[in-house]
Amino acid sequence: IVRRYYPEKIAEVKEKDPELARQLQAEQLGYFLDHFPEAGLLMYAEYRAQIEKTHDYDFEELLWGEVSEHLEVLQDHAYQLCKERVEWLRKHSLFQKAGDLARRMVKEFPDRPVEARETLGFMLIRQGKMAEADQVLKESRALAQDNDFQTIAMLENTLGQLMYLSGRWKEALTHYARGLRAATLAQDRAYMASVYLNRGFLYSMQGHYYNCLLYTSPSPRDRT
Repeated sequence: IVRRYYPEKIAEVKEKDPELARQLQAEQLGYFLDHFPEAGLLMYAEYRAQIEKTHDYDFEELLWGEVSEHLEVLQDHAYQLCKERVEWLRKHSLFQKAGDLARRMVKEFPDRPVEARETLGFMLIRQGKMAEADQVLKESRALAQDNDFQTIAMLENTLGQLMYLSGRWKEALTHYARGLRAATLAQDRAYMASVYLNRGFLYSMQGHYYNCLLYTSPSPRDRT
């Protein structure tokens, strides 16, 4: 049924009834996820790649409905699938849906308390829910391990963004300083660059142009 009936039926109705074809494709994906999870994941990835070209968001919603019901079966893949979909929704400016999924991640993945809350906090910022974002991100920061410098760099940088957008610029600079220290200890040059740019921009907004150049210009060593 899965390998013969569905492909034949989908091909038969694809031109006449695209909506029914999409429904059948989603059902077929569900059957694969039931019995052949790895094959189902490959199918899901292929459909998602197609959607990047077609922008058929309704189809994406149908597919996610099937994947969402199989998260327990998918186990090790479940968190990554949710995280990737949050990023996909954010990329396409579907912030409400991204926030709803991020909130679900906090509840369903208690073994990822820090990362899930950071994801939710970031999405709350994008929705303008600053007070809740502040609470969630500070909870995440409190749960982070003191020696997990890469995670701390990520959280402090996001907290800096929150404070900047909330008009609390002095606090933003404090978080950026902490983020830069953690990124340096983690030897994470990407986050170091991000914090440098964020601090430089904030200094420029305050008219401190010397500090802006200090934080956005490469050092003599970097120039070489």
